[in-house]
Amino acid sequence: MISVKTRHLANLLLGVVAVTLVVTPIALIFRWTVDGGYAPWRNYISDLSAGPTGSNAAFIVMILSFSLLLGLFFAVSPNLLKTKYGASSVVHVGSFFGIAYSIDSIIMVFFPLDPARSAVYQTHIVLGVVLFVCMTLFLGTYGAALRKKPGLFRLGGYFGLIAALLSGAFAVLLFLVEIVGAISSNAIVYLIQWSALMTLNLWALLTGLQLRRDNA
Repeated sequence: MISVKTRHLANLLLGVVAVTLVVTPIALIFRWTVDGGYAPWRNYISDLSAGPTGSNAAFIVMILSFSLLLGLFFAVSPNLLKTKYGASSVVHVGSFFGIAYSIDSIIMVFFPLDPARSAVYQTHIVLGVVLFVCMTLFLGTYGAALRKKPGLFRLGGYFGLIAALLSGAFAVLLFLVEIVGAISSNAIVYLIQWSALMTLNLWALLTGLQLRRDNA
């Protein structure tokens, strides 16, 4: 019973990585057809949500798939990680924020980052701040819980902690740039967001591979 659940957890995390690797380039290609200047050092990831049609459709597919896979992982992972790997009860805290992250992401789909629609744009920003706070907390708790475990869990745990730091930094910067207006957006802000996403995927990849290995 545990081995089946282990395989399922692995598939959920590896699915997250697959969605990122497949759908993100598609969204970028559609965006580049109308905006060749779009780049990770010039734009938020969510700028893809504002179009063109192919770009925002791919963005919606990516976010919904990403959110559902992660949400399912966080819903079912705590008990297995505790019973099979001796993870601390802190994973329940991480699970709560992981599920909150997924719900927030799904809601965000209905509020694209479109500067022509001020209320929608600002709603997206507020949801984005909450999203990255939740991301900080679930990555921090899962990273801390698994970094002393054997195999790829250890490396994955450290990437989880790095992703948590990047997510927390971006949440603060997004708040200061878009809500408070204390600083202007710049390449560092954009790159921190993209780095947080990539590092999250490294955490998911390494943790998923270890879970898959343990199911063998």
